[in-house]
Amino acid sequence: MLIEQGYIRQFEEITAPDGQHALARFDDIKKEEELGPFVWATGALFCGLIVPVIGLIGWLLLR
Repeated sequence: MLIEQGYIRQFEEITAPDGQHALARFDDIKKEEELGPFVWATGALFCGLIVPVIGLIGWLLLR
């Protein structure tokens, strides 16, 4: 039914041992896509940006 609507089988679906594993992997992929734009907020880029800002605020308050 899905193939008739234009969907194609994904690699994870083809290599999964059963439908449950394929759906679980698909759910993981969708979650990663949703969180993708916010990943920078937990990494080195965020720390590299927030530390100078906090330092500047601290310097301004202590002057």
